Amino acid sequence: MQPPSLYAKPYFNSGLAYSKKGQDDQAISDFSKAIEINTGYAMAYHARGHTYAIKHQYDQAIFDFSKAIELNPRDAESYYTRAIAYFSKREYDKSSDDVKKEQDLGCKIHPGFLKALREASGEQK
Repeated sequence: MQPPSLYAKPYFNSGLAYSKKGQDDQAISDFSKAIEINTGYAMAYHARGHTYAIKHQYDQAIFDFSKAIELNPRDAESYYTRAIAYFSKREYDKSSDDVKKEQDLGCKIHPGFLKALREASGEQK
């Protein structure tokens, strides 16, 4: 995982600030600038993916979460948020796979999400 460059970090921080204010398009723009400067900035991919998910743009979100995972395979948060994006697209098998990966990393999954995933996928556990 490549550390953020000094030039990318201000855009990342600005993107976070815009995101907190609900200015999602500007947040995405700033996260994208951070990524342009440092293509290995896993946190920027994750943050942009999260913002896309808020906008219900799940394909873009999944792309960014996947890139964050590629750059940092132990990024449990990106597995979880990608699982939610897959769930939102009704791709329950992929969602379940990501939940299992996150659990393998030692993380606990919210019980409500696990229950909803089991019910949606037709599991009776």
